[in-house]
Amino acid sequence: LFDAAVWKNRLQPYDILSPEDVEAIHGQAMTILEEIGIDFLHPRARDLLSGAGMKVEDDRVRFDRGWVLEMAAKT
Repeated sequence: LFDAAVWKNRLQPYDILSPEDVEAIHGQAMTILEEIGIDFLHPRARDLLSGAGMKVEDDRVRFDRGWVLEMAAKT
């Protein structure tokens, strides 16, 4: 058919962010999840997250940092 090597990217990946930058972004994302939270419009989703120990106020769910890290590690 065709040579797949033609489509191979021969350039080295370029690290745009330093490890410190990545850590800073991660830390701020975790702070947003903990302090601001996310609105969940589906009642069942809120019920499940509440059952998992998250703080639920109206539609807003605030996440525990440890729980988020634990769930991410399972993916």
